[in-house]
Amino acid sequence: MFGKDALKILEHHFKHPKFCHDLEAHIKFAHNHLPRKVNNQKCVPFIYADIEAFKGAWLSPELLELVVGHIKRCGKAFGAFGKLIGALGLAAAAYHCVLSLYTNGESAKEVVKEAICHGNSNNAGGKNSKNINFDVAWGSVTMCYAEQASGLPASKWDSIKEALLELIGMDARSDDEYYSDDA
Repeated sequence: MFGKDALKILEHHFKHPKFCHDLEAHIKFAHNHLPRKVNNQKCVPFIYADIEAFKGAWLSPELLELVVGHIKRCGKAFGAFGKLIGALGLAAAAYHCVLSLYTNGESAKEVVKEAICHGNSNNAGGKNSKNINFDVAWGSVTMCYAEQASGLPASKWDSIKEALLELIGMDARSDDEYYSDDA
């Protein structure tokens, strides 16, 4: 579900008038949000709330929206697993993947449809797909993002939790059942 949700989020961006029917704007948006070097340091713009100033790491509205979707699907069972390390890592990898699909100028939905038409439905988006070119294994990308998330300080997790609670519509002051501080 992360992949489908990430695709919906990105396509929602592209419905904005500044992107509507502008393939070059889609490509530029995707390239500007993908990992790159800034001042000789690797930077992942799409994890930031403000990609221009690189402020608010791990507070990107897109990532938070993906994690909220996951939380809503998990329901009450979610709190048993502690911090959101895996969910945040998977959300980042899914959004990274969807951005990567748009860098060649094609709609991700069209690329996947074409792969299915050519008999590649079992690996649409996979490494061996004839019509979709990926240079990396997405499982290892997920692990890298999860590893980064695992090293976040408690204050950052508090900020993430607060932002998620706001998105979910819960009162951040209440003792909610979806999170546990024991992990």
